[in-house]
Amino acid sequence: MKLFVISFAPYDDRASVGGFDWYYDQDKALAAFEEEIRANDDTHIVRLIEFNAISSDKNSITQEIDDNLRQIEGRAIPIRQYIPV
Repeated sequence: MKLFVISFAPYDDRASVGGFDWYYDQDKALAAFEEEIRANDDTHIVRLIEFNAISSDKNSITQEIDDNLRQIEGRAIPIRQYIPV
């Protein structure tokens, strides 16, 4: 199942913890990506990544992404990426 994952990782010591959200729809994911950038005041690296999930229910998908986020970020070429300057 194709999904779109937005990951956000702290950029500097002003940032809080990182995390992720995921969406079925790419347009909704793009809108959330832009909102995530605005909401974090240049304190996070934000990536939008396409992900093919094995799981089908929402809880399992969230767990699958959580378990594999570092690998996902390391392998996938982001659709969009924001790095504060």
